[in-house]
Amino acid sequence: MMAECIRLDRECADICAFAAKAMQSNSPFAKQICDLCADICQACVDECAKLVFS
Repeated sequence: MMAECIRLDRECADICAFAAKAMQSNSPFAKQICDLCADICQACVDECAKLVFS
């Protein structure tokens, strides 16, 4: 579980950086990229929420 959380953290960071670049360049695909970014970040939230830290 922890490994998957970390993997998704990295994917989230990568897609967020890509989304920022798409918005900065006024890409015609910025909305689709941002939608994908939101989906990946939500998957990250869902996976990391499974972890219980004491």
